[in-house]
Amino acid sequence: MYATIKRGASSDGYFAVPLEGSSFFIPPSLFFEWHLHEGQELDEEQFLHYQALQRQWACYEKGLSLLAMREHTRQELRFKLIQKGFSSEQASSAIDRLVAEGALDERRYARAFIDSRLRKAPEGRSLLARRLQDKGVPRQIVDEILSEIFSDETFEAELILRAAAKLSRRYADADRLTIELRKKGFSPTAIRRALSNEVCD
Repeated sequence: MYATIKRGASSDGYFAVPLEGSSFFIPPSLFFEWHLHEGQELDEEQFLHYQALQRQWACYEKGLSLLAMREHTRQELRFKLIQKGFSSEQASSAIDRLVAEGALDERRYARAFIDSRLRKAPEGRSLLARRLQDKGVPRQIVDEILSEIFSDETFEAELILRAAAKLSRRYADADRLTIELRKKGFSPTAIRRALSNEVCD
């Protein structure tokens, strides 16, 4: 005998307790899924097998709790899970499951990220694209989402005019204003169109 299954003191789960070394927690859901019973003896191979399964479950649960707080990209969630002490393989497996279940969706993340950025301040397509790619959103998803959002020239013109209204308090010169608008990710063509009122309300 290498370890024994014992009920936790608070009766809300079980532990695999080895003769030497550290025990690990087994939640009731896994206890019944694995068809274990209290007092069951495990050899070393069984102990390590269930320990690995429990660790994978814990990684998935941590990922789920992080996604419940806000949307994440694969890159962000992977970094956080590894920071929590999970292995690269455990993180990858958990993320694949979360994606398959729809809990992690990088299109949904991208849309929420853009909506949040635009509520704070007007920004153009190229700057938003860089921000999303820095977060790890795949280029294809970035292009698709931004194409949807910026398909309306009137919407983009409104963003430019909002940005210009703020910037004009500091930059009265038209050339300098254009430079600053380009820094915010707006294209020269879109800037000229908006500032010359080529896009009508």
